[in-house]
Amino acid sequence: MVKNIIFDTGGVLLLIKKKEMDNAAKLSLVLGIPKKQSQIIYKQYKEQLTTGRISVEDFLCKISALVNINIPLEVLLKRWKKTFLPNKNQINLELFELINNFKKRYNTYIFLIL
Repeated sequence: MVKNIIFDTGGVLLLIKKKEMDNAAKLSLVLGIPKKQSQIIYKQYKEQLTTGRISVEDFLCKISALVNINIPLEVLLKRWKKTFLPNKNQINLELFELINNFKKRYNTYIFLIL
């Protein structure tokens, strides 16, 4: 008997093409640093971010100190949200509605990789 259902975000719940999901490039835009540098940083912290062991706020504080960026956290958070969070046209609303119906009978989970 099925008890749990896990939904993936990339290309399923979020209608985002793979090329649009280059998180290191997005981090480069948020911090205003070269993409090569952001790739190294993102790789180092990816697991902590995706598992929730570090918050976005803590991540941005650590990284901005690491690369010596003097941009207020509020500004970095606004950039992060604008860059990383999907807009309403990228969300599969029909599937979210289906998930809400599944929640009545199953444990439902959404798998998100940043």
